[in-house]
Amino acid sequence: MHPPVPSELRYIMFDAEEVRVAVCQHLAFKNQRIDPRAIGRVAVFTAGTEVVADVHSARDPTASLRVETAELMQALLAFCRLNRIPLPRLSPKKLELSDGRLVLVTGTNPTSTEPKVVDGAIVYAEWAVKGALPGKP
Repeated sequence: MHPPVPSELRYIMFDAEEVRVAVCQHLAFKNQRIDPRAIGRVAVFTAGTEVVADVHSARDPTASLRVETAELMQALLAFCRLNRIPLPRLSPKKLELSDGRLVLVTGTNPTSTEPKVVDGAIVYAEWAVKGALPGKP
């Protein structure tokens, strides 16, 4: 019998301003002709099973640019690096929405991607080791 494999599951929730800053920095870096001051609101939503964003112009409210999931992920990963938010390099990562806020989900050997919430708190018992801990009877 193999020992249990530890798992880690992390949820990093971004507020609207953090998403806007991440997308502004990413678009300005990717395309030097984009002025970050011209970017207004960034609306994040699901399109099918993907999380995408529409970037609205600060100068023309009717103009917008679609940012697909892969590019949104790149923007958030760069934001995390710039702000020294540690992320495991080799773990799978995905984007989700929770109460309208963008969430980066990452982990190693995840057993679930949705935590159980009871009375506003996450219950971790489902992810706990099922057998005895090493050195314990």
